[in-house]
Amino acid sequence: MPLALLARLEALLLQQDQQTAGERTTSVRRLTARRGDFHREGDVAGVVAILAEGLGYRYKQLPNGRRQIVGYLLPGDAVSFGMLRGEPLDHNVRLMQPSTIFAVQSPEPELLPPELSAMLLDLAARELSISQEWLSSVGQRDARARVAHLFCELYCRTRDLGLVYGGGFDFPASQEEIADSVGITPVHANRTLQSLRKDGLIAFDGRTLVVEDLVALAAAAMFQPDYLHLRGAQVLKELKGGDASTVSRAPFPAAS
Repeated sequence: MPLALLARLEALLLQQDQQTAGERTTSVRRLTARRGDFHREGDVAGVVAILAEGLGYRYKQLPNGRRQIVGYLLPGDAVSFGMLRGEPLDHNVRLMQPSTIFAVQSPEPELLPPELSAMLLDLAARELSISQEWLSSVGQRDARARVAHLFCELYCRTRDLGLVYGGGFDFPASQEEIADSVGITPVHANRTLQSLRKDGLIAFDGRTLVVEDLVALAAAAMFQPDYLHLRGAQVLKELKGGDASTVSRAPFPAAS
């Protein structure tokens, strides 16, 4: 679904170049954004913003300064639903690297193309499924299983986008960010990462996360991918211990 949504937005971007302003009911712009906070709690976003390239996350900041990351944003995810809600944001959005974003705007939500509206509804439903799984993880998994589960989720979502290279993917996260994703301290996150490395499940250098043994990592996490509503069958086959030879073994692309 994320790839289909991005393809649809690309098509709308091309179509509007052939339309007059009076013919358009929906406008699409491509924006570039720097690493850092893209939205702050209380902002009113006038557009639906969809991540085209890059990586980010949503987070809540408590009055005492403590932070909880509540979800990661990959290409095809909604940075904000903007005009569909019409209310100030109740969370923050941070981009982990320079990113490209589609900004979609329409005078009324009802004027969005029906196919696009259906895709955005599907996207919102998947976000709800992921949020429910995260809540279950924080409530019922131990620290090792939480981190393993996070890595399984990110691997499967990135794999579904075709962005896994050499068994790894771009994940420029600090130990503090990993800790804030699963509700543990940075010290505990460090110990957990060391444990997963020692057992040969992952390799992580702070920029690239390589899943060395997906089946074992999924077992450690008690990971079941149904909640992700994946469209690609290959990653599901990998989770069952099937042939993973179709994973790209090309070197990870150099940072631009």
